[in-house]
Amino acid sequence: MRKELFYVCALFLLMTGVAGCSSDDNSDFIDDKNVVQEAVATEAVSAFFEKDCNIITENLIGGFFTGEDYTEVVRGIGAIPPSQVKILAIHSLEELESVYKGALELPQIDFNQHVLLVGLTYKASGQTSLGKVRLLHNLDNSYELQVIMYWNTNTNIGYFQMERPVLFWRLYPKFPTSNMNVVRQVEEVWLDYQE
Repeated sequence: MRKELFYVCALFLLMTGVAGCSSDDNSDFIDDKNVVQEAVATEAVSAFFEKDCNIITENLIGGFFTGEDYTEVVRGIGAIPPSQVKILAIHSLEELESVYKGALELPQIDFNQHVLLVGLTYKASGQTSLGKVRLLHNLDNSYELQVIMYWNTNTNIGYFQMERPVLFWRLYPKFPTSNMNVVRQVEEVWLDYQE
């Protein structure tokens, strides 16, 4: 009887552990041997980007991108087709200080161990949201950063029809970003909420 109770409890804990995972933590790709696992950011770094991503004005999109960057991403200034995603790969404190245009105090990041990726893309309407960002290390020693947008097929949700900027960031163990290709993909999903 105790053995059966133990198995029932173990199964319950396993099930609740699976159900508790966040939908945007890339957990469904953990077994994929090509996926580079993100570095764990400090609370100060996370808090910085939470504030930074809320700074959207006519001229500044967060502290790293300008209105011109956003126009280039959406409409392809000087690039046909449009780039769709703009990535800043930051390898040092000096680079971080040189590309940051905002007024927030920059967090401390160990650039001896990490590379910081800061990205800008867009959502075409309220049906679109940032789904996943994952970095793949390919067999030929190249890297592919996949920016996966979700397209909500739930027609019961009301949506705005304006393009809006989407900012994101990821911290990874050091890797040669010169070998990195960036791909934006859209996946259809059914969500019960509006982003």
